[in-house]
Amino acid sequence: MKDARISMPLAPTQFKDKKTRAEKVMAKSKITAARGEKAVDEGRDEKATRLLKKAARQETRSIRVEERIEDRKLKKRGFNNTSRDGIA
Repeated sequence: MKDARISMPLAPTQFKDKKTRAEKVMAKSKITAARGEKAVDEGRDEKATRLLKKAARQETRSIRVEERIEDRKLKKRGFNNTSRDGIA
């Protein structure tokens, strides 16, 4: 007798390739930067600087998120030193 929970096919939504949080934030950063560049072309300097600064913050955040994920993986493997200098 088969277990009903195991024999059921997966839902189509479970097969999608999921992006990591870092990838989502990086994509958002690129969109914001594009909006900032468009504002520069239109001569809207204040809006352009605001959007470009926001894009820079988002890009920095995505890098930090990636590093945190890598650090967690290292800690899981037994490395406790998570400094940016290297693994030692």
